[in-house]
Amino acid sequence: MKQKLTVYQKPTCTKCRTTLRLLKECGVDFEAVNYFETPLTEKDLRGLLQRLGLSAREILSKDEPVAKELGIGKKDFSDKD
Repeated sequence: MKQKLTVYQKPTCTKCRTTLRLLKECGVDFEAVNYFETPLTEKDLRGLLQRLGLSAREILSKDEPVAKELGIGKKDFSDKD
């Protein structure tokens, strides 16, 4: 049984919109989840990061205004913070 791809996206994100457009053009069966409307629980996010083999820091958008304001890109945060 083929699993449907889940894409967690932010509708105002240019890269997200481009990704969704390319998936549609290629005929990929996917579900788009707006993570602002349907946020992931901490447990779900940790599970997703584990499956991806990534840390929270690696998926963080350091260019977002709130990230710049908090200095997240410059500070040494652990995945537990």
